Amino acid sequence: MKKIVICVTGKIGSGKSTASEILAEILGGKIIDVDKVGHKALEKEEVIERLREIFGENIIKNGKVDRKALGGIVFSDEELLKKLESILHPIMVKIVEEEVKNSEKTIIIDCALLKRMKLDRMCDFIITMKSSYKTSKNRKPQISEEVFRKIWENQKDVTDMGEVIWNELGKEKLEENIIKVLKNHRLYPQEALRGE
Repeated sequence: MKKIVICVTGKIGSGKSTASEILAEILGGKIIDVDKVGHKALEKEEVIERLREIFGENIIKNGKVDRKALGGIVFSDEELLKKLESILHPIMVKIVEEEVKNSEKTIIIDCALLKRMKLDRMCDFIITMKSSYKTSKNRKPQISEEVFRKIWENQKDVTDMGEVIWNELGKEKLEENIIKVLKNHRLYPQEALRGE
């Protein structure tokens, strides 16, 4: 099967990472987790200096950006969030582009803000993961209700794109639905089809 780029989007707690892992396993693909790319961007010296200028010394701990402190600031202020994104997103997009270019394998991009970051232009195929607020929050017990709600509300521009998978019934059902979607679009590996 030729190399393609599959993008998995959806709000926080919708199951993007689980769906990406299932896709990578079925297709022998490589996952690019855009959240992790963001963490990588935050380690860059020029980014640390720029954020120190804007957000002050409080967001720096042991010479690194304290993501929790930064999140506490930006998720309460839309303007500051836009400022942060204007610094981070171009760097993140560049890293993703490089990884896609340098991979021989099918790529699975796991990204909530696919449209906002304009990464949708790189996708051959898009899957949107969806689940209720309650289910999504239950999947993220480590995040407080207040912070979770702010992130959820900030993702109002995460809309349905491509194939939509409603993810409320656990991993087994999710895997079934992903296989169904891949077969419908002739993306399911032929070897697996022959083995049925």
